[in-house]
Amino acid sequence: MEPFQDRHLAQSAPLHPPASTPDQEGKGADAARQPGAAAAFANRRQALARQPWVSYALVLLNVAVWLLTLASGAALLQAPAEKMLTWGGNAASEVQRGQWWRLLTAVFLHSGLMHLTMNMAGLLCTGPTVERVYGSRRFLLLYLGAGLAGSALSLHFSAQHGTAVGASGAV
Repeated sequence: MEPFQDRHLAQSAPLHPPASTPDQEGKGADAARQPGAAAAFANRRQALARQPWVSYALVLLNVAVWLLTLASGAALLQAPAEKMLTWGGNAASEVQRGQWWRLLTAVFLHSGLMHLTMNMAGLLCTGPTVERVYGSRRFLLLYLGAGLAGSALSLHFSAQHGTAVGASGAV
């Protein structure tokens, strides 16, 4: 019985770069590749890689929410705590009143341009790799779960007397 082979994979570029032939040994790794083989390998590897659409969608969502808060009167560099609380910032007093949804909404709020920039830079640096490893659905669950855990820890450590926002816990 023959092992299963996908006809499309068998007809396309190999998954591994070509090995050296006996007459090319000792001439270095670059001499071992035929012209265009490295490019074909890179193209094939890129075609098989998952596209990290959730990472990019999360960045767009965070930026869109920040732009909406900016349009509603929040400051460019530092939004007032009252504005963040109005938009769903995480505050212990409000969560104790039953507003548990604040644990999630605070993950998508940012208090200023630098705060947003640093969180989104972190997400763009790590998110696509983590998403490719775990898949889009698992990455989204991991992101949201980490964000909720970060919000809960923020309540315990710092949001007792203030309003906490940001995606730092999720990132």
